[in-house]
Amino acid sequence: MGIDASKFRVLVLSADKESAKLVVTALKRLEITQISYKDNGLEALAAMTETPYDFVVCDQSVRQIKGWIFIKEIKLSEKIPNVPVVLFGKGEAPESEEVLKRYGVLKFLKVPFRVAELEFLIHSTLSLFNTSGTLEHKFSAAKGALIAKQTDQAVELYSELKSLTKNSLRSNVGLAQAYEQQNDLGKVEEITAEIAQSDEDSPARIMLQARVALKAKKPDQAKPLLSKLLTDLDNEFYYCRVVKLLLDFGQYKIGEGFSTDAIQRGYQQSEFYICLAKCAFADQKYKDAIKNIDIVGDDLGMDAELYNLKGVC
Repeated sequence: MGIDASKFRVLVLSADKESAKLVVTALKRLEITQISYKDNGLEALAAMTETPYDFVVCDQSVRQIKGWIFIKEIKLSEKIPNVPVVLFGKGEAPESEEVLKRYGVLKFLKVPFRVAELEFLIHSTLSLFNTSGTLEHKFSAAKGALIAKQTDQAVELYSELKSLTKNSLRSNVGLAQAYEQQNDLGKVEEITAEIAQSDEDSPARIMLQARVALKAKKPDQAKPLLSKLLTDLDNEFYYCRVVKLLLDFGQYKIGEGFSTDAIQRGYQQSEFYICLAKCAFADQKYKDAIKNIDIVGDDLGMDAELYNLKGVC
């Protein structure tokens, strides 16, 4: 395969234990031993911002988020490097081969599959990534520049990709993220307006539009966008992302409704209780604030900010 299998780090993501076993067995037959396994998409995304992986093998069946959406999330994230991926599952492919290829997925691998099929896909995907001049190689360079905050280079590379891919959502989101690093809000709004006209539906598009509105201090524009996102995609992962975005911009009051709704649905993420605690503090309801802080502390442990907030309360 042209790799040092002993040092090749692979993340296997699946909520189906039998399918995961099949993938792990196949990888071990290829002498790949550094294999991490997760069944939760939210946890996997958090891990990928901290731990570098050389490859991701992702099932359509994943807790909190479908595998195809997970792949789009990592490809559009400004924090996760452009990692080669294989998507597999028991059902039919979630999109046409043409759409899958826009995000580096050469072919949907249907379960059950042979070891030789997985080996071929890994080899082909790596070749696509490592060959200079291919779109995936260019996306890797552009994402690398973005993460390294080499902003001018990121703008240049994503501008080239925007042209090469005929204004694809992936290139436009990357370009908007690069302009955001430059604090060029005018350019960000210009690209966001183009993204809004895209015929490709993606939660990342709505999240970007909402973030631009919040950065422009227009929370009334962000709120209906986020409400629509959660209406269309009612799951814990996106509730968490929406509330975290609102926390980042200090929009606790808007986040309060989303947090309460999420908890009523049985979703249990620390961001929901942190948002409620900050709202209660702002309303001088200090006992309520402490109650929500303690819930976070009991589940995940306290950080310096929460200790400080509790002390002030």
